[in-house]
Amino acid sequence: MDRTDRKLADAREALTTLFELCDLSQPTDVERDAAIQRFEYSFETVWKSVQQMQSWLLGPCMSVSPHTAPEPGSPCHGRLALYAR
Repeated sequence: MDRTDRKLADAREALTTLFELCDLSQPTDVERDAAIQRFEYSFETVWKSVQQMQSWLLGPCMSVSPHTAPEPGSPCHGRLALYAR
């Protein structure tokens, strides 16, 4: 299993555990706190999997912020537009 697949699997597992607590109708304080922790962990793993997927799709054209985005007309700019659709 490559790194991208592993990150996606981790994100899927984290979301599954979060959704288990979301189904509780009257959560206790401990269950609520657990849900908050699971949300934080799920957010982090999904964020990392999105970053890994972006790296896999865009390779060297990857932009980490709007300030470092490729200039219009550059080869990477066209590649980014292709995946934005």
